[in-house]
Amino acid sequence: MEIGFLGFGTLGKVMSMNLLHHGFKVTIWNRTLSKCEEFVARGVSVGKAPTAIVEKYKYTITMLSDPSATLFKAIKAKGDYFLKALILGSKKPTKDGQLVILANKDKVNKDGVG
Repeated sequence: MEIGFLGFGTLGKVMSMNLLHHGFKVTIWNRTLSKCEEFVARGVSVGKAPTAIVEKYKYTITMLSDPSATLFKAIKAKGDYFLKALILGSKKPTKDGQLVILANKDKVNKDGVG
């Protein structure tokens, strides 16, 4: 499965690494491109812009402090749904795959996500 991933802060970088270790193909984007270098060395693609990633992939995880209205509009334009989630944890629980996720939905989508 291919996933877009936006944001490489403390949790985002480790979450992306976990996805790679579990066989997902991940395309990444970060405002500070130098944070992506370790992943590029592993053959990971870097997207040109957040909206391009949202438009291309069925699933995109955003670990941004403030996802812009532009991203929300790009998601809605595809007919997809925006799932907002609060992530509880730190670097070690993230690495161990033990984050707690509290999610809020705009409505349930066709796959039951949300």
